[in-house]
Amino acid sequence: MTIDSHLIAAINQLLQRASLPHASEFARVRGGANNRVFRIRSADSTLLLKRYFQHSDDQRNRLQAEFSFGQFAWQRGLRQLPQPIAADAPNGLALYEFIDGRKIDSAELNDRYVAAAAEFVSQLNQHRNHPDAADLSNASEACFSIAEHIECLETRIAQLEQISTNSPEEQALSEFVSGSLRLAFESIASTIPRRIGNSVGDRLPDTERVLSPSDFGFHNALVTDDEEIKFFDFEYAGWDDPAKLVCDFFCQIEVPVSHRYLKDFVDSLAGLANSEELYRRVEMLLPVYRLKWCCILLNEFLPTSSARRQFSGGASDLGGQRMEQLEKARAMFQQIDIPD
Repeated sequence: MTIDSHLIAAINQLLQRASLPHASEFARVRGGANNRVFRIRSADSTLLLKRYFQHSDDQRNRLQAEFSFGQFAWQRGLRQLPQPIAADAPNGLALYEFIDGRKIDSAELNDRYVAAAAEFVSQLNQHRNHPDAADLSNASEACFSIAEHIECLETRIAQLEQISTNSPEEQALSEFVSGSLRLAFESIASTIPRRIGNSVGDRLPDTERVLSPSDFGFHNALVTDDEEIKFFDFEYAGWDDPAKLVCDFFCQIEVPVSHRYLKDFVDSLAGLANSEELYRRVEMLLPVYRLKWCCILLNEFLPTSSARRQFSGGASDLGGQRMEQLEKARAMFQQIDIPD
């Protein structure tokens, strides 16, 4: 793959800033859905370069969120993630340690893997009162009340409802969203306030918020030759509700985690929040997040998300990709326990 001269010059300037010699080799790394990722060789070092997607309709500063989160964790002694090395915000570039490892299959998940994920979160949050932690932003779509969790889901459904029906796949989407998703949302959104009353709008105190890797799961992890588990991709990281962290972890689709680990995972976070109260919030919010993940699967239909996929080198058959994602969303929807 040809890399344009402007990008090569920017990469070499970034390497120079990190006191490393110019790159001698570039190789595109496939698999990233949001950005362009390269493996770079500089003398005896192998590094990973991310070129972040930038769009006027996508205001999340992904580079800043990920690099700052990684620096904070690395400076506190955590080594379960790649070392952040240097960043070039104007060009949307960042250098990280290259992790050589294999992807994880859901069939091999066991107590050790899940415990390692919980330990990473716990170790990270041992430092949440450090002065530098205050400089970290809120996580993407952070929610600090039950009402905000519900409103976030409603916003996602409303976005999907606004998509035109100019193609067969868009027509199929419209029928699914305006039928199944909307009806399920209305049932969930009316049931939760009946259960908890006025406390639906109560804000989670600052002392009960956590630093969340966000989009956290084994789809963003590698196992090294030494059997160490390394987590990566923190573009959505920041301060958040621990219940959202747990719900997202158990709603991930690519490498799903069995819900038989849910209680133990929550109990392992007892130092961060009251485990009984956290489990109650998680149990209440799981239908919300299962429905939200149906919406996330349908991001392919949204203009900005589609542009991001094309930037990262995603599938060229957009119609086929959209129908594939719609089928996944339908399958996930069937697993949701919708309240009467």
